[in-house]
Amino acid sequence: MRPIIDPNNLVHSEETKVYISRSTIGFKVFMLVLAFGFSLYLLWSKEYLSALIVFVISCFFIKVIKELLVEWEVVQMRINSQGIQIKNELIIPWNKIENERIVTIVIRTGDGHSYQHNFAFYDAYKHTPMQFEENKFNLSSRELLTCFKIHRARFESINSSS
Repeated sequence: MRPIIDPNNLVHSEETKVYISRSTIGFKVFMLVLAFGFSLYLLWSKEYLSALIVFVISCFFIKVIKELLVEWEVVQMRINSQGIQIKNELIIPWNKIENERIVTIVIRTGDGHSYQHNFAFYDAYKHTPMQFEENKFNLSSRELLTCFKIHRARFESINSSS
């Protein structure tokens, strides 16, 4: 169960660890099992070519899911009073992070439109914008933004007292 983040509670943990969303991994594994089941059904109903095509496509996605399962327990992002570390990269200090925000993207579909909320910030250290899809991590964009505010406030209070 992921922790509930209270923006008014500065006694928040020293470090927030962000992982890959388990629901995303679970959904992909479910779809893979469904595809294998469908290929078995096609094989049983003597649709050999269709069964082979679905089976080959399913086998291709096994590699993708295997990589996700390896990443299951790997910390994707660390947020603390020193800055942010994204996976295996160096830590980005808070004085090199600018314009953290939630970006709303409108996705047009045939029957209307939907919204996708991404978390974004500007890395002044590398001079690049960083953007992360909301459904990629176990924390929502709003929770990530709250973590950023809490840890940035800690960074500023540590540096202003020095």
